[in-house]
Amino acid sequence: MDTPQAKNTSWIRAVPLFLVILLCTAAFQALHLFRDCTFSAIAACLVVVGYRYLILHTVTRHHTEGSRLVKAQRFEEAIQAFEQNLAFFRKHPNLDGWRSLIFLSAAKYGYREMTLLNLGYIYGQIGKGGKSEQYYKGALELNPKNRAAMAALNLLNAKLKDSDLQGAQ
Repeated sequence: MDTPQAKNTSWIRAVPLFLVILLCTAAFQALHLFRDCTFSAIAACLVVVGYRYLILHTVTRHHTEGSRLVKAQRFEEAIQAFEQNLAFFRKHPNLDGWRSLIFLSAAKYGYREMTLLNLGYIYGQIGKGGKSEQYYKGALELNPKNRAAMAALNLLNAKLKDSDLQGAQ
């Protein structure tokens, strides 16, 4: 079974990514590094992919590792990785706020917000609904319009009501 991940894309946040590709293409053309624009554009895309790979395995490595561990359903280890990620981005909130420019990330949610969603999911999977609810509410504090957190809280509440009804019978 595939584990769901919060990865909504904001197309407006993708603009810096496309601009960097265009600027690199123009720079390669101006420096006459490649004979035509196609090769310059391919090289620019490779530069961006390399940069994103570097970011994923350095600055956001705990988030990347947590996501990998969730997919492998190694939830206890994923909690540790996501907690480290959360601590890092709480310490450096500007990196998260400017992620589309710094990390060339087109993600709709910030790293703190995604981490809170992931922790909410994990705690729900291991049967700790109260802790799960706490993290989803934390995501809503960062973004009151976060539909994933709202849906998860509604699901948790529905499950609680259902178990209360079954317990009353």
